[in-house]
Amino acid sequence: MNPSRATVCRVLAFLLLVGAGLQAAREFDGAGDQVTTTFTAHATQRTYSLWSYRRGDGGGGFGRLFDKRTTGGEVETFHNRAAGTSNGDTYMYTRTFSGTSGFWTIPRPTANAWHHICVVYEAVAGSQPTIYVDSIQQSVTALSTTSGSPATNSDAYVIGNRGNDGARAWDGRIAEFAVWNALLTASECGALARGASPNSIRRQSLVAYWPLWGASSPEPGLPGGNATVTDAVAAPHAPVGPYVRPR
Repeated sequence: MNPSRATVCRVLAFLLLVGAGLQAAREFDGAGDQVTTTFTAHATQRTYSLWSYRRGDGGGGFGRLFDKRTTGGEVETFHNRAAGTSNGDTYMYTRTFSGTSGFWTIPRPTANAWHHICVVYEAVAGSQPTIYVDSIQQSVTALSTTSGSPATNSDAYVIGNRGNDGARAWDGRIAEFAVWNALLTASECGALARGASPNSIRRQSLVAYWPLWGASSPEPGLPGGNATVTDAVAAPHAPVGPYVRPR
């Protein structure tokens, strides 16, 4: 299927912004904003990469960076946990299993500043994620040890909220959400934190990438399919310069 003229124009505009060092992001207001993708696939090996800027705690104090849920039950999330809540003042990655589900936390990155985050995880019983913030591997606290098989659903990934009720909106900005069916290395996550485009990292394993550059809905996936934007407007991107590959 040939892309529409509007999609081609949006992609060309994005490439011009990137070339000029003027990438944009999406602003989430903590009260219903979200970007709903059409990407529904699971994989045993996964890496998630994104830029985030947290202003407040988000909906219910548990603002989502992403959540694989539109109508069904929870299977996978990465979210903020407000200070004073259970296991609070952290970011938590969760993965539902048929036996014991997995819950892991890292210290919250500072608010009102951009941070790059990589979550690297193999969905097998007993494993735990490796999480990098600004290329630095974090101390991960395991709140459980997974058992059984990883749960699956046919719901799409939702960026900046959970899609079943819209009650866990992120409060701040998100940019360049990307997904690989592979376990990226510390070096590769470091390159992303220094400004590399996801399209330049392990491209054969890159299965979804939404720049979130702030044009009108739909938000093009490069790859991953178009995503529907609900209210999340354009915002300035993280202040990263053009990536220079080490020689």
